[in-house]
Amino acid sequence: MISLQKFYILERKIQDESKDLLSEVILNDFSIKRLTLSSNDLLKQYMEFEDEVKKDDVFEWLSAGNICLLSMTERKIIGSVWLTTKYYSFSRFKKVRLLLENTANITKVFVLPQFRAKGIAFKLISNVLQSVLDKDIKKATTVIYCHNKPSLRCFSKLGFEIKYKLYIFTFWFLRYYYIETYKNHSKRN
Repeated sequence: MISLQKFYILERKIQDESKDLLSEVILNDFSIKRLTLSSNDLLKQYMEFEDEVKKDDVFEWLSAGNICLLSMTERKIIGSVWLTTKYYSFSRFKKVRLLLENTANITKVFVLPQFRAKGIAFKLISNVLQSVLDKDIKKATTVIYCHNKPSLRCFSKLGFEIKYKLYIFTFWFLRYYYIETYKNHSKRN
């Protein structure tokens, strides 16, 4: 049995223009906090959070210099985003490795279902982009399932563009990757 998964690889050049985007979201109901290894209560609360991150990896990811931002209401976590400069798992392909040099990879964007469509993911991603402006990072990328239209809209508002379409064919436990260039013909406002 072969299953096919389709993803978009989106890319954006890192520039100071994201400062203007931060003003689009009103920060009345929630705050953004950075997760660190030294933030004991916050770290303990994050370990119980329902996002898609394997909790065994959290300490390794944080100690490797990756960034995790959390969105919170009062004392409850409602969303998270991870930013890493490490390569994706399918990076054994030279073309993908070259794409990801000096790149911030935005992964694991998650907002609890009852808080979605309120600009929380937009604010998390904007803040995580701000955190890499002072580093030697030239661009930011993310990988999104093709059917995830809300994420595609959110990232396109932030200036990301579709650069590649990635097909992953899974046959039992083997994976085959195919990357093609994708030109977005839709008109931008």
